[in-house]
Amino acid sequence: MKYKIVITIAASLLLLSSALQANQLKGHSSPYLALHGDDPIDWHPWGQQALDAARKSNKPLFISSGYFSCHWCHVMHRESFVNDEVAKLINSLFIPVKIDRELEPALDSYLINFVERTRGAGGWPLHVIMTPEGYPVTGFTYAPREQLMTALTRIDARWQQESLQLKKLAREAYEQMYLAGEEQPAGDITVKSVETRFIHDAMSLANELQGGFGQQNQFPMAPQLTALLTVNTTRKDTHLAEFLELTLDQMVQQGLRDHLAGGFFRYTIDPAWKIPHYEKMLYTQAQMVRLYLLAAKRLERPDYIQIATETADFVLKSMRGRSGGYISSLSAVDQHDVEGGSYLWSADKLSTLLNEDEKKFAAQRWGLETAGSDEQLPTELLTIEAVASQLEIGEDEALRLQERVRQRLLGERRRNSPPEDNKQLTAWNGLMLSAFSELGLLTGERRYSNAAVSLARWLLRSWDGENLSRSMDGSTPVGSAALADYAYVAEGLKKAWKLSNINEFSEKSDKIAEVAWSRYFDSAGWHASDAMLIPAPGGAGALQGAPMPSPAAVLISLGGNDKSLQRAYSRQLTAIANEPFWYPGHLLAARQFTTEAKP
Repeated sequence: MKYKIVITIAASLLLLSSALQANQLKGHSSPYLALHGDDPIDWHPWGQQALDAARKSNKPLFISSGYFSCHWCHVMHRESFVNDEVAKLINSLFIPVKIDRELEPALDSYLINFVERTRGAGGWPLHVIMTPEGYPVTGFTYAPREQLMTALTRIDARWQQESLQLKKLAREAYEQMYLAGEEQPAGDITVKSVETRFIHDAMSLANELQGGFGQQNQFPMAPQLTALLTVNTTRKDTHLAEFLELTLDQMVQQGLRDHLAGGFFRYTIDPAWKIPHYEKMLYTQAQMVRLYLLAAKRLERPDYIQIATETADFVLKSMRGRSGGYISSLSAVDQHDVEGGSYLWSADKLSTLLNEDEKKFAAQRWGLETAGSDEQLPTELLTIEAVASQLEIGEDEALRLQERVRQRLLGERRRNSPPEDNKQLTAWNGLMLSAFSELGLLTGERRYSNAAVSLARWLLRSWDGENLSRSMDGSTPVGSAALADYAYVAEGLKKAWKLSNINEFSEKSDKIAEVAWSRYFDSAGWHASDAMLIPAPGGAGALQGAPMPSPAAVLISLGGNDKSLQRAYSRQLTAIANEPFWYPGHLLAARQFTTEAKP
């Protein structure tokens, strides 16, 4: 009988061990994690269980971070993570962890910062080998299958020979990179001197022929452009204004913008803004609405208001979630796993869909040729006024023709629409709430005012009086809320209050901001998260603003506890003085307090 009991217990333990080791992502509420739910890799979600497993087995963690709308994440999935040989290697040598970077933004930011510092560049999919104690050892981005297997085999060989030494080196590197004090700039620091340095650095990076910053990929850089538009209000620098207008026009006219459905892609892979990386992110749309509203005022370009409204209308139509918020993104790949497949047009398809008048219009307006290539992306070739002149028709008739062609092409696109990442993220919806509120205040259009009030009420469902949720699966919180969630929601609610005069929005904004100050700012500075589970970077005097606004700067701008606000205000200028280009929100917060009573 004893032996039967022992055998039964052993079998139960074996089944429990197998269950713990099996892939735990199947059916996850995150589309990205669920995508990997049938992989032969024994993926863990991020959490204490994975860390405990690594420490118990003395195996390093293999952390893979990505997101659903990422093209190269899909490529690496089908090349490597569904492969049995790769799975056998990873399962035997590591504790594999899969992260949706949009649910764990602070952790992902820390990991990509490590890879950028040690490799010179980062991106997604992102992979980091970490000691069981939580210190990064090495990292890399996309790698073909054979290269991945070779790298992991070499890492394991070194781990088997000198794991103690690797742990020691990883801890020392962490302390050197993240626990050292901030570099102190030389000389007197004033708002004016930092502003001057910010403009100098921005223009040294400016692509003055094509707009934007740099000579390779082109990102919208909304926080930087917002700051430049703001500081130039008092400087009246004609050269800077011309550069800003060029950049804003290029983003509207070329491949960054979807000329049929509306909305902006995340970035382009070329300096001329022609070839987009095709995912559409909610945070991009929110920031572009606010950017073009500000530019309409600062550059006296009322036509930019139309860009803002079209972008907001795209969100209302194409990114509305089932429960009341807005989804995080539309994928870069189509339903057949083809990058950009939803947006590119073949000459044959255009010939089939359009009549002769429509073909002429599509060619002149958007450069779509029925004798062209099989991968044509609509861009603005001629204005609607110029097309009307070329076709010898009135502008009203040209607009009607444009709408007819648009609807015909969009009808075809619906047959192969991009898959959705239907997560509704608190922080990004907070940004969208600010956008709807600003648009409603400026235009008086009820659809934006109604959208703002409805979204504000939806966001308050993520607030239980003490905590915000990063995302929700029904009534279950998903992911780790961070400073950005609190800051963006507090700002959005305050703007919704100004629009609607609903006092609850202002009261809840103040309370959420108060909690954020208490959790994420202390004598050491700002902390992006209070729930990292691993050794986290020390406090910082400022947090960067790219690709989204600095949440610390947003919170400072909202005000708060006088003592904390004074300490944060006094530290931020020193913290950003050496590289102000990457801290535009903090510059604007500092300028705000030079024109108001200082805290």
